[in-house]
Amino acid sequence: MAEEIKDTKAPEDTSTPEKPQEEAQKPEETTEQKKESTADVQALMVEIAKLKRANDKLSSEAADYKRKYRDTLSEQEQASMEKAEREAEKEEQYKRLLKENTVFKSEINFKNLGYDEKQAHDAAVAQYDGDFDTLYRIQKDVQDSLITKQKEEWLKTRPQVQSGGSSNETEDLFLKGFNSVKQRI
Repeated sequence: MAEEIKDTKAPEDTSTPEKPQEEAQKPEETTEQKKESTADVQALMVEIAKLKRANDKLSSEAADYKRKYRDTLSEQEQASMEKAEREAEKEEQYKRLLKENTVFKSEINFKNLGYDEKQAHDAAVAQYDGDFDTLYRIQKDVQDSLITKQKEEWLKTRPQVQSGGSSNETEDLFLKGFNSVKQRI
Protein backbone atom coordinates (compact mmCIF):
# COMPACT_ATOMS: atom_id res chain seq x y z
CA MET A 1 0.00 0.00 0.00
CA ALA A 2 2.92 2.35 0.67
CA GLU A 3 3.99 1.85 -2.92
CA GLU A 4 0.59 3.02 -4.16
CA ILE A 5 0.86 6.21 -2.16
CA LYS A 6 4.33 6.73 -3.56
CA ASP A 7 2.87 6.38 -7.08
CA THR A 8 0.25 9.03 -6.39
CA LYS A 9 2.84 11.76 -5.86
CA ALA A 10 3.09 14.29 -8.63
CA PRO A 11 6.05 13.70 -10.95
CA GLU A 12 9.00 15.87 -10.09
CA ASP A 13 9.69 18.64 -12.54
CA THR A 14 13.44 18.83 -13.22
CA SER A 15 13.21 21.44 -15.95
CA THR A 16 14.21 25.01 -15.23
CA PRO A 17 11.57 27.69 -15.40
CA GLU A 18 11.61 29.77 -18.54
CA LYS A 19 12.15 33.48 -18.39
CA PRO A 20 9.35 35.82 -19.48
CA GLN A 21 11.48 37.27 -22.28
CA GLU A 22 12.00 33.87 -23.85
CA GLU A 23 8.26 33.23 -23.83
CA ALA A 24 7.57 36.46 -25.64
CA GLN A 25 10.10 35.59 -28.33
CA LYS A 26 8.45 32.25 -29.21
CA PRO A 27 5.74 33.01 -31.77
CA GLU A 28 4.34 29.49 -32.30
CA GLU A 29 4.75 25.99 -30.96
CA THR A 30 6.65 23.59 -33.11
CA THR A 31 5.40 20.10 -33.88
CA GLU A 32 7.97 18.75 -31.45
CA GLN A 33 6.53 20.89 -28.65
CA LYS A 34 3.00 19.79 -29.52
CA LYS A 35 4.08 16.15 -29.25
CA GLU A 36 5.61 16.86 -25.84
CA SER A 37 2.44 18.57 -24.61
CA THR A 38 0.37 15.62 -25.87
CA ALA A 39 2.73 13.28 -24.04
CA ASP A 40 2.33 15.39 -20.88
CA VAL A 41 -1.46 15.16 -21.16
CA GLN A 42 -1.26 11.41 -21.64
CA ALA A 43 1.04 11.10 -18.64
CA LEU A 44 -1.44 13.08 -16.55
CA MET A 45 -4.29 10.86 -17.73
CA VAL A 46 -2.29 7.78 -16.69
CA GLU A 47 -1.65 9.39 -13.31
CA ILE A 48 -5.37 10.13 -12.88
CA ALA A 49 -6.21 6.53 -13.73
CA LYS A 50 -3.73 5.31 -11.10
CA LEU A 51 -5.23 7.63 -8.50
CA LYS A 52 -8.75 6.49 -9.35
CA ARG A 53 -7.76 2.83 -9.01
CA ALA A 54 -6.11 3.54 -5.66
CA ASN A 55 -9.21 5.39 -4.49
CA ASP A 56 -11.49 2.54 -5.56
CA LYS A 57 -9.27 0.03 -3.79
CA LEU A 58 -9.28 2.06 -0.57
CA SER A 59 -13.06 2.47 -0.72
CA SER A 60 -13.57 -1.28 -1.14
CA GLU A 61 -11.17 -1.97 1.75
CA ALA A 62 -13.11 0.45 3.97
CA ALA A 63 -16.37 -1.30 3.06
CA ASP A 64 -14.76 -4.67 3.84
CA TYR A 65 -13.57 -3.47 7.25
CA LYS A 66 -17.04 -2.07 8.01
CA ARG A 67 -18.63 -5.37 7.01
CA LYS A 68 -16.11 -7.33 9.11
CA TYR A 69 -16.77 -5.02 12.07
CA ARG A 70 -20.51 -5.58 11.84
CA ASP A 71 -19.92 -9.34 11.57
CA THR A 72 -17.87 -9.30 14.77
CA LEU A 73 -20.63 -7.52 16.70
CA SER A 74 -22.97 -9.69 18.65
CA GLU A 75 -26.63 -9.80 17.73
CA GLN A 76 -27.45 -7.70 20.76
CA GLU A 77 -24.95 -5.01 19.76
CA GLN A 78 -26.26 -5.00 16.21
CA ALA A 79 -29.81 -4.70 17.46
CA SER A 80 -28.88 -1.83 19.77
CA MET A 81 -27.04 -0.11 16.94
CA GLU A 82 -30.05 -0.43 14.62
CA LYS A 83 -32.35 0.75 17.42
CA ALA A 84 -30.20 3.83 17.98
CA GLU A 85 -30.29 4.60 14.25
CA ARG A 86 -34.11 4.27 14.20
CA GLU A 87 -34.45 6.49 17.26
CA ALA A 88 -32.20 9.13 15.73
CA GLU A 89 -34.31 9.04 12.57
CA LYS A 90 -37.53 9.35 14.59
CA GLU A 91 -36.09 12.25 16.57
CA GLU A 92 -35.13 14.04 13.37
CA GLN A 93 -38.58 13.47 11.91
CA TYR A 94 -40.21 14.68 15.15
CA LYS A 95 -38.17 17.90 15.10
CA ARG A 96 -39.07 18.50 11.46
CA LEU A 97 -42.78 17.98 12.12
CA LEU A 98 -42.64 20.17 15.23
CA LYS A 99 -41.07 22.97 13.20
CA GLU A 100 -43.69 22.62 10.44
CA ASN A 101 -46.54 22.69 12.98
CA THR A 102 -45.15 25.68 14.88
CA VAL A 103 -44.48 27.61 11.69
CA PHE A 104 -47.98 26.81 10.39
CA LYS A 105 -49.65 28.08 13.56
CA SER A 106 -47.52 31.23 13.63
CA GLU A 107 -48.22 31.79 9.95
CA ILE A 108 -51.97 31.82 10.62
CA ASN A 109 -51.51 34.38 13.39
CA PHE A 110 -49.36 36.61 11.17
CA LYS A 111 -52.00 36.44 8.41
CA ASN A 112 -54.63 37.57 10.93
CA LEU A 113 -52.42 40.58 11.70
CA GLY A 114 -52.51 41.66 8.04
CA TYR A 115 -49.43 39.99 6.61
CA ASP A 116 -49.61 38.62 3.09
CA GLU A 117 -48.90 34.92 2.40
CA LYS A 118 -45.15 35.21 1.78
CA GLN A 119 -44.50 37.69 4.58
CA ALA A 120 -46.43 35.53 7.05
CA HIS A 121 -44.43 32.43 6.13
CA ASP A 122 -41.07 34.25 6.22
CA ALA A 123 -41.93 35.88 9.57
CA ALA A 124 -43.02 32.54 11.08
CA VAL A 125 -39.83 30.80 9.96
CA ALA A 126 -37.68 33.69 11.21
CA GLN A 127 -39.48 33.59 14.56
CA TYR A 128 -38.98 29.82 14.89
CA ASP A 129 -35.29 30.05 13.93
CA GLY A 130 -34.72 32.99 16.29
CA ASP A 131 -33.74 35.34 13.46
CA PHE A 132 -35.15 38.49 15.03
CA ASP A 133 -33.47 40.89 12.58
CA THR A 134 -35.44 39.37 9.71
CA LEU A 135 -38.61 39.22 11.81
CA TYR A 136 -38.40 42.91 12.77
CA ARG A 137 -37.63 43.92 9.18
CA ILE A 138 -40.74 42.08 7.96
CA GLN A 139 -42.83 43.61 10.74
CA LYS A 140 -41.62 47.11 9.81
CA ASP A 141 -42.50 46.52 6.14
CA VAL A 142 -45.99 45.31 7.07
CA GLN A 143 -46.59 48.22 9.44
CA ASP A 144 -45.45 50.73 6.83
CA SER A 145 -47.78 49.23 4.22
CA LEU A 146 -50.72 49.20 6.67
CA ILE A 147 -50.14 52.85 7.59
CA THR A 148 -49.96 53.80 3.91
CA LYS A 149 -53.18 51.89 3.20
CA GLN A 150 -54.96 53.60 6.12
CA LYS A 151 -53.85 57.03 4.92
CA GLU A 152 -55.17 56.31 1.43
CA GLU A 153 -58.53 55.18 2.83
CA TRP A 154 -58.78 58.25 5.05
CA LEU A 155 -58.03 60.56 2.14
CA LYS A 156 -60.82 58.90 0.14
CA THR A 157 -63.42 59.17 2.91
CA ARG A 158 -62.58 62.54 4.48
CA PRO A 159 -65.07 65.40 4.03
CA GLN A 160 -64.52 68.26 1.65
CA VAL A 161 -62.35 70.96 3.18
CA GLN A 162 -64.20 74.27 3.81
CA SER A 163 -61.89 77.11 2.97
CA GLY A 164 -64.41 79.92 3.35
CA GLY A 165 -63.59 81.48 0.01
CA SER A 166 -66.61 80.28 -1.90
CA SER A 167 -70.23 79.78 -1.04
CA ASN A 168 -72.69 77.31 -2.45
CA GLU A 169 -75.67 79.59 -1.72
CA THR A 170 -76.52 82.37 -4.12
CA GLU A 171 -77.31 84.86 -1.39
CA ASP A 172 -75.31 85.61 1.72
CA LEU A 173 -77.22 84.79 4.92
CA PHE A 174 -75.94 87.86 6.72
CA LEU A 175 -77.13 90.19 3.98
CA LYS A 176 -80.48 88.43 3.85
CA GLY A 177 -80.98 88.97 7.58
CA PHE A 178 -79.78 92.57 7.39
CA ASN A 179 -82.11 93.41 4.53
CA SER A 180 -85.08 91.83 6.26
CA VAL A 181 -85.06 94.49 9.02
CA LYS A 182 -87.13 97.63 8.32
CA GLN A 183 -85.43 100.92 8.09
CA ARG A 184 -86.36 103.59 10.67
CA ILE A 185 -85.88 106.94 9.09
